[in-house]
Amino acid sequence: MDSLEFVWTDGMNDDFRKFFKATEEYYDDVVGGDKELSKQFVPNNTPALITQVLIVYVSERPVACAGLKKYSERAVEIKRMWVEPKYRKKGIATAMVEELGKKAKELGYKKIIIEAHKNMTEAIKLASKCDFEKIVAYPPYDHFEGSDCFAKAVA
Repeated sequence: MDSLEFVWTDGMNDDFRKFFKATEEYYDDVVGGDKELSKQFVPNNTPALITQVLIVYVSERPVACAGLKKYSERAVEIKRMWVEPKYRKKGIATAMVEELGKKAKELGYKKIIIEAHKNMTEAIKLASKCDFEKIVAYPPYDHFEGSDCFAKAVA
């Protein structure tokens, strides 16, 4: 595989918005095709609220993304992490988590948090692999059945 190019942008980036649409469809499937349930997450996940976005390119083609959204003065939340299916299992997601950690530190955050639905087994495996610890569900996910939440100190 060609080398990865990491580009920081914001939630209004065209490539991110395409990935955002793909994640919406994926989340609908994850929650059992219940579009009403997945729509409950939308107010917390609009592209405009995700101010720091990492796009990963391979040969100038966007293949992955992840966003950072301020959660509190000390914590930032990973949002809309996505790797195109053809590019999965190649270490891209792990590399993205490392880049997200660097950016979180640069921005002055002390902790990174992430929520994943219990059916998102690959996301949960990634969180464990990247040394995130399972925590009590934080708001607003403390009201959603099936939400698993994780945290990691920024190194």
